[in-house]
Amino acid sequence: VFSQPKEPVQIAGEAADTPPKDEAKSAYSADKPIETVAEDRFNRWPFAKRIADTLATRADPSSVVVGVYGPWGDGKTSVLRLMEIALQSHENTIPVRFNPWYFGSQEQLLQGFFKTLAEATGKSLEHNKEKIGKILEKYGSLLSLASLSLSGGIVSLGSGGEAATGLGKALSTVELEELKARLEKILEESGTRIVVMIDDIDRLDQDEIHAVFKLVKLSAGFNRTSYVLALDDEMVSGALSKKYGSGNVQAGRSFLEKIVQVPLHLPAADDIELRRLTFEGVDAALSLSGIEATQEQVDAFTRHFVDGLEERLHTPRQAKLYTNALMFALPILKGEVHPVDHMLIEGIRVFYPKLYVVIRENPQFFLEEHRSGHKPDAESQRVIGLIDVALK
Repeated sequence: VFSQPKEPVQIAGEAADTPPKDEAKSAYSADKPIETVAEDRFNRWPFAKRIADTLATRADPSSVVVGVYGPWGDGKTSVLRLMEIALQSHENTIPVRFNPWYFGSQEQLLQGFFKTLAEATGKSLEHNKEKIGKILEKYGSLLSLASLSLSGGIVSLGSGGEAATGLGKALSTVELEELKARLEKILEESGTRIVVMIDDIDRLDQDEIHAVFKLVKLSAGFNRTSYVLALDDEMVSGALSKKYGSGNVQAGRSFLEKIVQVPLHLPAADDIELRRLTFEGVDAALSLSGIEATQEQVDAFTRHFVDGLEERLHTPRQAKLYTNALMFALPILKGEVHPVDHMLIEGIRVFYPKLYVVIRENPQFFLEEHRSGHKPDAESQRVIGLIDVALK
């Protein structure tokens, strides 16, 4: 429905209960996760709930690390939010959200993690709040103030014997094990489980990514504590491979497999729902620009979008990126260009950026008529080759 002159025009594949035009969005689409089950338009709730229920009701008290894999913008953060909602229905399970993106150093990462864990468990286990807080705070301090670098090295505490003695005491495995046992006893006696959800790992640089996995490895030994890591496995494996294996992606994936015991791939977003999300954004962009499309224009855009652009549409973020581009571009050239051509060329810019450059730098081969059957000259052959490369 690109316009609403007299009667709304329904696009192929769009539900009849689409909100009316006056309720359509007239602002840029924010790239933010959903907050409620009602917002789940890509049917990820059953997937999230099944993981949450399984972790909350496990009979085995040992720790487990689950990986939720998916490309950027595919809704991993939304799935973690849905998991958190599902976990709230289990009285004896404490969901803990942790985002390493907010911490600038490895030491801050450690301290921030155990502080977050202490606050979340303290709220749920009020009678043990002080005890749990002290245990986790001390555990985190032993790992960070003991100068146990997450990158594998030891930070110098000085050359004196006192410093060396302090380092030895701080690195005491016995004390760490004692603190761990005390925490596990509290969780067992209360029948409580902790599910830690860590997001945005694939946004970190390679040292920070490695730091997060070291953190999980150091803390994942707690009984009755599970971890859910949301990440793009291809990107993370590539980053880890640069640190281990001289760029060999398989080496990075092997490291990832040592940490993640249960890898799960996010179900692909439904194609029709992605199209519907995109068309709603197109509708809003045209409305904001004051452009009314004819039925012929609606049909032309729909046909070319489905035939040429939609095969590159895989995630909700891509849909929002495209419609936000239209929000900005359409008002600038309103009345100067054909709106359907404009929307399609913006689609090429967003979905086929290399092809867009070829078109921009060789306009004569796309805007001028050539005689039918004319044998391409050397320059034409060059551009054809560029197009082939751009479309790979």
